[in-house]
Amino acid sequence: MKKFISILVTIVLALTSLSCATAFAVDERCNLERQIISELKEINKDKTVALTSFHKLSDTTAVYTYTFYTENMGKKFAPSALPELTIIGKYKYRYDDLSKAYYFANGTSYTLNTAYTNGMISDELLDEIAGYYNFEAVGNDDVFVKIRDRIIEKYDNIKPDDITFFHINYLDNGDILFAYSVEGSVSCCVMQDYIIGNYRYFIDLSDERFLYAKSEVNSIDEAYKNGIIDDSELDEIALTLSKYFTVYSSSPDVNCDGKIDVDDVTDAQKNIANIRCDIPNSCFVTDIDNDGFLTICDVTLIQKYIAGIDL
Repeated sequence: MKKFISILVTIVLALTSLSCATAFAVDERCNLERQIISELKEINKDKTVALTSFHKLSDTTAVYTYTFYTENMGKKFAPSALPELTIIGKYKYRYDDLSKAYYFANGTSYTLNTAYTNGMISDELLDEIAGYYNFEAVGNDDVFVKIRDRIIEKYDNIKPDDITFFHINYLDNGDILFAYSVEGSVSCCVMQDYIIGNYRYFIDLSDERFLYAKSEVNSIDEAYKNGIIDDSELDEIALTLSKYFTVYSSSPDVNCDGKIDVDDVTDAQKNIANIRCDIPNSCFVTDIDNDGFLTICDVTLIQKYIAGIDL
């Protein structure tokens, strides 16, 4: 009987120790989660935040993703899903606002780029994180590795892992149209006109798009002037960029249907009246005289063109 009681006590003590250890581990995880949420609430003061993934790496470190929303008149506004791509170590990492992973260490969150570049994340730890989020392995022959290396050649003091690509569009000829940002840098906000071929852009210099074409990284302007892209390719680029900001066209073919006729006059007039055109390709603002304004003068020039009068 005594032996039985002794064994029973031993089992109870073992289970109690295991329960305490498990409780401590759970509490440690919860503690990290609480710290992260507290920091996120401080950063996103007017938003409700929630972790969408959490992976504990050590007693003081973790990786996580999160979401947030704001309420306005009973409606919830979630983060945008702007796709981005970055290269960290030997991995290519695609994400949007909902799937961007952060590294939490000693009470502070860092982007994975910053943590890896500053040596906070080792290659072995990056392998572990890559497994959590299904990062894609890349080699030196990857097109975005080549693009990244050529961007670094153009500028001083840019670290490879600090470059993020966004607005990535693959063109019909195999080229890639994209924009990029550099982690930690703040670009000045300077608005400037770009007149390239038949198109006019009015954009922030810090938001300039670049074209990867034939193993070169060029601005659209440089690529067009150097003959890397022709007028038909420029048409496709303008159509693509019109998804992100206003593109003005000095071509009389307002609706891009390959013909210059009364439909173009109608679409130009609709543009002036701020009426949405029914034709899907009619996505450019008409500015035939390239004066920076859409006026009845542009409509008159189209009518003259149709009548055979030189512009």
